[in-house]
Formats: sequence, structure tokens, C-alpha cells
Amino acid sequence: MKKIIIFGMMLLAGGSCSMDKDSPIDENRIIKGDVIDTRIKIAIVDSLLQDRLNPESPAYFGETYASGIEVLYLHNGKKRTFLERWYLIHGWPHEEYRTINPPYRSTAEYEAIDCGTLGYYFLDASSIYADAGEEPVYVYIQYPDGNEDEIKVQLYENEQGNVCLMNKIWFNDELIYDRLENPDYYNPKYYPWLEPVLDDNGNPFGSAVRPKNGTDLIVIMK
Repeated sequence: MKKIIIFGMMLLAGGSCSMDKDSPIDENRIIKGDVIDTRIKIAIVDSLLQDRLNPESPAYFGETYASGIEVLYLHNGKKRTFLERWYLIHGWPHEEYRTINPPYRSTAEYEAIDCGTLGYYFLDASSIYADAGEEPVYVYIQYPDGNEDEIKVQLYENEQGNVCLMNKIWFNDELIYDRLENPDYYNPKYYPWLEPVLDDNGNPFGSAVRPKNGTDLIVIMK
């Protein structure tokens, strides 16, 4: 029987899904490497789906408000920022994490890497940064006006222990994604760009749909 568990700090996921280069999926579709899918990216939009985190958007929150948004994680029962939690665990500061991220980033090798957010700026709210336990992982978004949103994630591990996926996601106690019990359910309120799942011949696979850019991009309206 497969089991549902909650992971803590397994790794800092560099993308929505990663695999060990030395252990790819073989010709029999058996996973031999680690597959991690715990990335959550939050885009904030207005009623016209205009970006509220992009300084060049007409719907931008403004620098003062935007810079006051915090993503918090539970650590020993207390809500802490990613940087606070990282320092408590590792003893040195993390130099690359940013709360608000642009849709494209640059590296020494590439000038522009698409972060998979359809051009939206986003908050990094990945559930893997939260503490382990037998209950769902909690991530919080706090706003300068005192409001707070809660993201709750139930993670799934296969029997071999080499695959960790997000099984269910709730936003303020509203179910927005379900992988197993209600296969591939996506709440259109938080996934506004759903597209049909196609078979090998390019035909719709029943009524199945999926987000245009994957499960990890969640859109909230403010």
C-alpha cells in the first residue's frame, strides 16, 4: 500500500521537478532516481489578471506594500521567514533567496531562464522548506495590512522512498489540488489557465485538464 507522509528539509528544489542525472527513468518507465515536486510559486493578480508583483504592471501593489509581503514557514512551532529558518538550521546566511522573484532569471551560462510562471512575478512558497511532521505542511503569506493567507500541503512518498510529490494543496482551507483521491483535480479559481490533456494522437483524453504551466504556479486574486 502506498503511504502519505510529510517531508521536511529534503533539498532546496531548483525547479518544479528534478531527477538525479545518474538515475533516469529506464526503458520500462521505472524511476531509479529521486523525483521531487514540491515547488509552489504564487502569482498575485487583480480581477483583470494583471500582475500585482511586477513593478511595471499597472496593477502593481507599489514598492512599500510589495516589499512588506513575507512568506513564513513553521520552525519549532514558530512562523519564520526562509532566511531566518535557514540561518537557524545551517548557521550561515543564504545569499540567493528572494521573496518576490521575476519570471526570468539569469545565470553564468544563460541570460534568461523561464521560471514557468507565464510571465508573472511570483512568491517562492515551496512546501519543502517547512518542518516535517505527520500533519500537513503549512506555509503562510503575510501582508503589510495585517492579512494572512495559509497554504496547506499534504505530501506523498512512494513505497521506495525515491519520489516525493504534492498530493493535496489547500489555500485558506479551500481544496485547490488533489492528485490521488480526486485524480488531477484543479480548482479553476487558482488555476485560471487549464488546458485539455491530450493522448498520443493529440486528441483530448476524456474530460481531463491540467494547468498550462504545471501544478506549481498558483494564482490568487487581490
